[in-house]
Amino acid sequence: MSVVAASLYRHGQRVRSVSIDEPTFCSDDKAEFVWIGLLEPSEEELRKLQEHYGLHPLAVEDALKAHQHPKVDVYGDQLFVVALTA
Repeated sequence: MSVVAASLYRHGQRVRSVSIDEPTFCSDDKAEFVWIGLLEPSEEELRKLQEHYGLHPLAVEDALKAHQHPKVDVYGDQLFVVALTA
């Protein structure tokens, strides 16, 4: 898996790196989030992250499709972002 970034953030500040092999849980106060940036992940890798983080099936489906247009989708308390890099 090509992990570009995997970190826990609190109040907008990076706190620490996280492992994608086990889930990292955030506090309930909405001040924390986990950011995992991937480059060309396999279906198996995405399914693993889906299981660990309860990712929405439509987000995983979109992530498996190459050449998505930039967009932001909200699935409950999850944010799915497709971005182009420079």
